[in-house]
Amino acid sequence: MEKENGPIKTLREGPIGVSIWEKQTRNGVMYSYEISRAYKRDSSEEFEYAKTFNARHANAIADLVEQAAEWIDQRCENAETVTIAA
Repeated sequence: MEKENGPIKTLREGPIGVSIWEKQTRNGVMYSYEISRAYKRDSSEEFEYAKTFNARHANAIADLVEQAAEWIDQRCENAETVTIAA
């Protein structure tokens, strides 16, 4: 079984993070991104991650998605075949 690598880039604004993933496919490189929110439970010191958000997170999400798209665009400028998925 092939070991899965982590994201190639993570952007953060407060508790919101966007992780950018790169995958080699037979059609070329594919980029995707994942949005998450970090939080701690009262009973734990460890961070956990959620895929749900509150309305107050909307601006941070929008800013980070725009930054991720710009980062992917810059990365793709020299690539021959790229697929982008969200």
